Amino acid sequence: MAKYQRGISWTAVILGLIFCWPLGLFLLIKKARTDRESAVKKDTKTSVTGWLLLFIGLSLFGTFSGAGRNNTVMLFFAIFILCGGFVSLITTRRNNLDGYKYRCYIDGIVNHGLTSLQDIANFVQIHEKQVVKDLKQMIKMGYFDHAHIDEKLGEIHIFQRRPHVHHQDPYYEGPRKAEASFRQADQAQAQSGSDRSSRTSEQNATDAVELLMACRSCGAQNWIVPGARNHCDFCGSPLG
Repeated sequence: MAKYQRGISWTAVILGLIFCWPLGLFLLIKKARTDRESAVKKDTKTSVTGWLLLFIGLSLFGTFSGAGRNNTVMLFFAIFILCGGFVSLITTRRNNLDGYKYRCYIDGIVNHGLTSLQDIANFVQIHEKQVVKDLKQMIKMGYFDHAHIDEKLGEIHIFQRRPHVHHQDPYYEGPRKAEASFRQADQAQAQSGSDRSSRTSEQNATDAVELLMACRSCGAQNWIVPGARNHCDFCGSPLG
């Protein structure tokens, strides 16, 4: 597995919100933008935090706005909380737009097997230069393991290891292409009358239980083994 940026832990975010809410809010926003599992999901946590800060800020502002000059500090504090709420809601909208964009990239590249940057740009309806920038960020975040962008040829090459398969090439380019190539290989072996008795019972059992499942977070197709602890090869979310 290639190394990628790891997000901030939820423990740090929660402790920050409890003991120093501006720091906790900063950590929450950063986690929502840099953690590969959180970035593709709808950012409800930052949204809830923003609405909560707005409610607290408006309550404090309404309480101390007409109480005289002695409460100037509290009024500034209320305004500060209101600003935190507005920043949270604005960030939530941006995060949700980026998450939708990342899911579109994954759908086009992984599920539809697109490799041309121009085709990907047409698929997500974004300019090609922005596509290159976004894909580099996604590679940095860990969405595409063993990925390479060839800007001269205008292509992206993604190779993912197919788990629990011993009689095929251990790398494949896109789950749908892999599924087709494996099916063609089996048909060729059947036509040639090749003897498959050399395959061990363990390999037969492994092939029998393999399933192709879509990740509920990012939508990518993944090979999984029922009963095992499976995670998405792209966003890291639990599967099964």
